[in-house]
Amino acid sequence: MMPIGIKCFGLLSPKGSPTVVISFTLKHNRTQESHGLASAMHNLINPRRSSYAVKGQLSLEFMIVFVGLLLIVGSITYPLYETSRNKAERLNTLAEARKAATLLATALNSVYAGGPGSRQTVEFWLPRGVVNIEMNTLNDGVVTSDGAVQPNGRIDVQVFFDFNGDENWDNTRDSVVIVETLLPSAWDENGNERSSSWLTENAIQIIRDENFIYDSIHRTKHRVTLEYQIRYYENVLVDWTPIEDRWGVDFKFRAIVNGIQLRVLAENLIWNDWVWAKFGNKWDMDTGNTFTITLTENGTTVAIEVENGQIRITYAPVLPPWYRCISITDEILERA
Repeated sequence: MMPIGIKCFGLLSPKGSPTVVISFTLKHNRTQESHGLASAMHNLINPRRSSYAVKGQLSLEFMIVFVGLLLIVGSITYPLYETSRNKAERLNTLAEARKAATLLATALNSVYAGGPGSRQTVEFWLPRGVVNIEMNTLNDGVVTSDGAVQPNGRIDVQVFFDFNGDENWDNTRDSVVIVETLLPSAWDENGNERSSSWLTENAIQIIRDENFIYDSIHRTKHRVTLEYQIRYYENVLVDWTPIEDRWGVDFKFRAIVNGIQLRVLAENLIWNDWVWAKFGNKWDMDTGNTFTITLTENGTTVAIEVENGQIRITYAPVLPPWYRCISITDEILERA
């Protein structure tokens, strides 16, 4: 920009009155102009470092704050994500087990409705963590550490889970799947025990659910065959040679003998054998290499004989001469 010079001087008019004259002069200062142009070019080519330093500091502070916020959000959301994922996996596992239990219940209803000689084969997948399946006359309702399902007069198909990895049922309500069948149980619809004569006349005395095979660390595909049979009593109910499984109890046997409930649990230990038995309201247990447990209820006597790791269960008298039985054979087809 060129500077402006201003000069003021006075003149006397012919009449003697003063007159003011203002003169404008434009002064072109070439030296100042060239200096200003050079300074502008210098700033354009070499911008001031202080401006970039401030911008860099602001960017670094923003990154630190942003990373800190990410860490805070992650520490809050990741546990929630893990919890949600575990819940979703458990729901999927329980859903798959319920599908298998429903297939078993449908097959059990079918052979029961078809009468002696009827036969049904089903295939299904069991998820990881299944340690036991029970579907016997004595399986109606369940009692757990955090709740109970009351008996209602019908046999249940019950699938038990080990979610905590100790190879035993977790004993919680959400670790067992229950699907009801049409078969009468040892209790009536009000939860009262049925009489021995009613069970002898109407119930399925034995369902061989001890024949299910388990592999809790794998997802397994099973082929199961159920067959309704009429068998004639011999005084020997079962001969058993111990085998190892993942349930923690090597042998489980349940039956209705002359209308009386019989339960036997046994485990083959390294140094001896352990047996617990309950017949009606009587129960006993023992350990050793050779021993016999004898229980008598309402005129019927059951003997559990143990010798060198083998178990033999007998009873007397043999009445009636026959009993209803649903046999079960299980085969694992695939593991995943």
